[in-house]
Amino acid sequence: MQHNQEIPVSFKSGEAHLHGILHQVEHAKQGVIMVVGGPQTRVGSHRMFVQIARYLASQGVSVLRFDYRGAGDSDGEIQSFQHTVGDISAAVRFFNRQYPKTNIALWGLCDAASAIALFLKTEQVTSINHVVLLNPWVKQPATEAQAYLSHYYWHRLRDISFWKKLITGKLNIFRSAQGIAEQKTLAKQQQEGSFVDGMLAGLQQYTGQSHLILAEQDLTAQEFCQLRTHNAPWKKLNFSSEIIIAGANHTFASPRWKQQVAEQTFNAIISS
Repeated sequence: MQHNQEIPVSFKSGEAHLHGILHQVEHAKQGVIMVVGGPQTRVGSHRMFVQIARYLASQGVSVLRFDYRGAGDSDGEIQSFQHTVGDISAAVRFFNRQYPKTNIALWGLCDAASAIALFLKTEQVTSINHVVLLNPWVKQPATEAQAYLSHYYWHRLRDISFWKKLITGKLNIFRSAQGIAEQKTLAKQQQEGSFVDGMLAGLQQYTGQSHLILAEQDLTAQEFCQLRTHNAPWKKLNFSSEIIIAGANHTFASPRWKQQVAEQTFNAIISS
C-alpha cells in the first residue's frame, strides 16, 4: 500500500483560478489527470471519479482531479467541452510543476474523452504518455441514428413491452423510422468540419499510447463504435488497447464495473 494524501490545489488558466484535488503519492513514476465533463456532483454514479482516483493512488499513481472554469469552485463562465483545451493545458502545466519527472496519462469519460482528443490536436504533449478514453462523445445525426437502429431498437425487439405498444397502437414505428432517415440525410450536410474531425486529427498525430474503455450497454459507446465501423479514417485508427465492460452502463454505476474500470486503467498506464 502506497502512502498518499489528498490535498486541495488551485492553479490559473488564463485569468481564471481552477480548483481541484491532488492525490499525492511520493516518488510516483506515473501520474493521471482526470478530465471531468460538464458540471456534475461527485455523488451517485459520478462518485466513480473519486473512487478510481483513490484506487490509482493506492497503487502508486499520483492523480489530479479538477474542475473546468465555471464548474464547482473554479472561476469563470461555464463552457462547452469543445472550449476546454486551455484548462486541460493549465492542468498539465500544473502537474508538470508538481512532478517534473513524472509521465502523465489523461483520463476522461464521455465529452471529457472528446476534449482530451481535441487537446491532442492543439498542444505539444511530450509529457503525455497515455490517454484513456471512456465512452467518447461523438454525437452526430448519422452515427446517432445508426446506434439507435443497431443497438436500442434491436434490443427493443426482444422486449415484450415493445410488442404490446406496437399492437395497441401506442408506438408509431413508421414515424420513428422516418425520423432516423431524416437524421441520416441531415448528417450528410453536417459531418464535415465537426468537432469529431478535430478528435480524429488529435488522435492521429498523438505518438503515445491510447486506450479505449467502453460500456457494453451505453448508446454513447455504441455511437462511437458505429463511427469506427463506417468511417474510413476512424477505421484505420489503432488503439493500444480496447476493453468492453460487459453489461455496464454509461457511468459504470455498479461497484463491480467501477472496479473493472479502475483495474483496466491501471493496467493500461503501466504497460510501458
